Amino acid sequence: MTYVPEATGLAFMKCPDTIRGIMGAVGSGKSSVCVMTLLGYAINQAANPNGVRRTKWLIIRATYSELDQTTIKTFQQWVPDNVCSINRDYPRIGKAKFRLADGTTVDSEFIFMALDGQDSIEKVKSLDITGGWINEASEIERAIFEAAYSRKSRYPLKTWPNGYKERPTWAGFLLDTNPPQRTHWYAVMAESEETKGSFFRQPPAVMFDHELNDWVVNPNAENLSNLADDYYKDQLKLLKATNNISFIRVMLQGEYGHMQRGVPVFAQYFSDIRHVDSGMRPPRIDRPIIVGVDWGLNFACVFTQMDAMGNIYIYDEIVKADASLEEVIPSLIKPLIAKKYRGFNIMFIGDPAGRGRSSNDKRTPFIIMNDAGLVCKPGPTNNFVVRRDSVIYFLNRVNGMKMSIAVQKLIESIGAGYIMDSGGESAEKNEHSHIADALQYACTFHKLGLAKQSRRTGTKEHVKRRRVV
Repeated sequence: MTYVPEATGLAFMKCPDTIRGIMGAVGSGKSSVCVMTLLGYAINQAANPNGVRRTKWLIIRATYSELDQTTIKTFQQWVPDNVCSINRDYPRIGKAKFRLADGTTVDSEFIFMALDGQDSIEKVKSLDITGGWINEASEIERAIFEAAYSRKSRYPLKTWPNGYKERPTWAGFLLDTNPPQRTHWYAVMAESEETKGSFFRQPPAVMFDHELNDWVVNPNAENLSNLADDYYKDQLKLLKATNNISFIRVMLQGEYGHMQRGVPVFAQYFSDIRHVDSGMRPPRIDRPIIVGVDWGLNFACVFTQMDAMGNIYIYDEIVKADASLEEVIPSLIKPLIAKKYRGFNIMFIGDPAGRGRSSNDKRTPFIIMNDAGLVCKPGPTNNFVVRRDSVIYFLNRVNGMKMSIAVQKLIESIGAGYIMDSGGESAEKNEHSHIADALQYACTFHKLGLAKQSRRTGTKEHVKRRRVV
């Protein structure tokens, strides 16, 4: 067999780092890249005085069902039984032993284990390995990865009578995955500049064409030559019919996120690549900070700023469940302002329905906020369609909205968690709706300004809007 890697796979294989990840869409050939990389290291291990190249590799998947049906099948596609026979015991073990043209012998052991949970960590601690591969890292706990990584570089370890020290030529772990949520340990490592390793991202399999207002197959996607001609087209057809936008975004576009439940409000317009900025510029002190706020016992707010071009930058979020406004102000809001926004002109924008007085102390959320020294005004409307369309307006503009990686809950909510209710006319109230509502109040203000209602004349209500600079 001849294996020809795609551009991302080739860069991955050439990289010498001991932690190496590759992320991309389903069907993009990630597993094959990892199999061939391990095989390459087994072949290129330095031969000992007997001319034998010894290595031992641990290959991990979450369950034995997945291990047998996907991981081992991919492995055997490139390393068949006549090269490496795999037993059916627990764990699965494959032993490869073959001669090379230079007269040396490759003697490599591949240990296939399903690891999930604390008990799995204890199994790993007894192993002495050269390195390994975690297949679908998004399904594996970080503690398992760390335990497995701690066992690398422990085989081969032998000092020969002639003084030769037999050691691993390369020892490390390969990780492949479909995109996880941004809070997953793989995403945290991949996006952190402090991580000692290299993480590769394949081109998306499909892209959203704004002129066609539809998803299309990316002609620059990898591994297309090894797939059926309609592989991605058929998936798009089904997923659009079921309105499973998050699956398209995550599994086909290759963006961080999670699988949706229900019909998402913004997932069709949101792109992790376009809208999340890991190196976002700091806010300018000469421009106001607008904080969209959704109060109640599940408090949420987002700190935003508009630039001179009309683009919105979202810098911070506060999300606190089961906490009153009086508790959140001194414990979370004021400390964040003191730390990052001292000297800024700050205005909070909230649900205009919050002007209704509490039945307990007759104080509205606006009164509570202003009494605490926080300027707070009602947004122009709490109409769901207007609020939703205000967010879509900025999402659709080129560079119209940028989110800091600090707003993890907002990214998760806008990406998939904020969904329509069963009636299809508004959004479902869930853990994601509060932060999404906060963003909508901020965007509605940025787009429409403050609303000032006049007295009713006849049956019509005249609304005047003014912008706050």
